[in-house]
Amino acid sequence: MSKKEIILRPYQENIINETLAAVQFGSDNVVIDSPPGSGKSIIISKTAQELSKNGKVVFGRIGFGYFK
Repeated sequence: MSKKEIILRPYQENIINETLAAVQFGSDNVVIDSPPGSGKSIIISKTAQELSKNGKVVFGRIGFGYFK
């Protein structure tokens, strides 16, 4: 089975770049908040892929509803 290249939308690239910059400047916790259907899973996957290249460990949490 061949791999398909995922082409990111410009706003997805912006979110990934902003997240990587935040981590580079010392943020330990980053929240990615985006509307339904915006490709959050792809954004998180690509961000984790980039961070893991630099030895970072990524944990994710998907929340449904509001935090109390």
